[in-house]
This record gives sequence, structure tokens and C-alpha cells, in this order.
Amino acid sequence: MIELAKAIVDKVIADVPLRTAIAQTGSAQPYGIYFNQAPEEAVFPYIVFTYVINQPRRTFVKASDIEEVIVRFSIYDNGSTATTVMTVSDLLRTVIDRQNLTYASYTNIGCFMQNIVGPLKSGPIGNDGDDEDYYQMIQDYRINFNL
Repeated sequence: MIELAKAIVDKVIADVPLRTAIAQTGSAQPYGIYFNQAPEEAVFPYIVFTYVINQPRRTFVKASDIEEVIVRFSIYDNGSTATTVMTVSDLLRTVIDRQNLTYASYTNIGCFMQNIVGPLKSGPIGNDGDDEDYYQMIQDYRINFNL
């Protein structure tokens, strides 16, 4: 599954508008896309993706076996409006939805959006001001590969 994470990152940073939108100025990592968790020093906006489900779909004929992965992308920004997360969300959808990934050991047969939520405004519990608030959008994709 490390190969899938690499394929996702490669696909995202290959797209100039999306790569520019999540550029990490002054950070050790040049682009704001992270697997499972962003580092504390991540610069907004950024994307965190994780696997929600990874399940083989077996059939009686080995040649027909498919692996199904649900990948969740969470987009974060601490701007005063939701405009940036919505823009990054649209760019991400263009790059991932109904597109192919280069995944070394599998043949991609589908990458389809399942769900989109947001924008959501959030912040730490007990926060009485807007200084730590952020906006979030969530996108879920189903990716199927021949095994």
C-alpha cells in the first residue's frame, strides 16, 4: 500500500495548479500533501489522505480478483473564509476523480469520488476566538485495482 500512497502523491504534485496551491513556503517538505497526519509545522493549506478501507473482493476466478481501497482526502486551511479549501477541493477533484494512477504492481481500473463534505469550520475545543479556527473539506474516493 506504500506504492498507492506514492502514486497519489506523484499524481497530486504533477499537477501544476494543485501543486502551487499547496506549496509549503519555508517548510522542509515542498508540497502540502501528507499520508495519515500532517506535521505540526505544516503550512496551510495542505491535504492529508488516509485509507478508510482496504478490502480485496475475491471471485472464483483469480484473474477477476479486485482490491478496493477507499481513500479519504482532508483539505485544511486557516484562512478567514472557506474559499481556499473549496479551490483546493476543486483542483483535487480534477486531478483524482475518474483519472488513472500509475501504481507499479497493479492495473488501475477505476478512481471515483464517493463523497464530499464541507466546507466545515472547526477549531480546538474551548477556543473562544478565531485565531486557531480552520476550514476543512473531505473527499472520499473508491479506487479499484486488479489483483
